[in-house]
Amino acid sequence: MTPESFRHDHNTHRPLEMLDFYGVFCVFLGGVFIAVVSFICELACRTKIRRRFRLLPRHC
Repeated sequence: MTPESFRHDHNTHRPLEMLDFYGVFCVFLGGVFIAVVSFICELACRTKIRRRFRLLPRHC
């Protein structure tokens, strides 16, 4: 081996940039979006159920 081969830097790592995290952010924001839509649907269904019970006649 020559002394030059010892000096050659084989480090191929690079610093992380914002482009490296865009995929993670997209997955995270997709999960937040699904959670918000699910929450809104639950609120809408809860309101419908309450209206239905108020309209039913009571047999007491």
